[in-house]
Amino acid sequence: MKRATATIFVLLVLTTLALGSQVYGTLKEGAAPIGAGVRVEVSCGANTYFAYTDAYGAYKINVPLKGKCTFRVHYNGQIVLYDIYSYDDPVRYDFEVIKQSNGTYQLKRK
Repeated sequence: MKRATATIFVLLVLTTLALGSQVYGTLKEGAAPIGAGVRVEVSCGANTYFAYTDAYGAYKINVPLKGKCTFRVHYNGQIVLYDIYSYDDPVRYDFEVIKQSNGTYQLKRK
């Protein structure tokens, strides 16, 4: 019985992951990658999915929901937002983090 329950659980998890798509890309500040350990999030409705950038500023987030979402970057004590869309197929979002004259940051899609 335990084995059957475990098998069903694994199948459900794998099915859920297979139905989701992926949001991926890179973050740069100027010409340089933003670096490792920057938290990025995708929020769709009440659900939030997150990852951290690698040494090249790259990120990958599995997002099982489709539609309009909010992309968030936690950078230098600020949270920078950008509206994105999640689809059935993987979608790439490359951004440049731009420091404004007032000290805040803005995301510009590349």
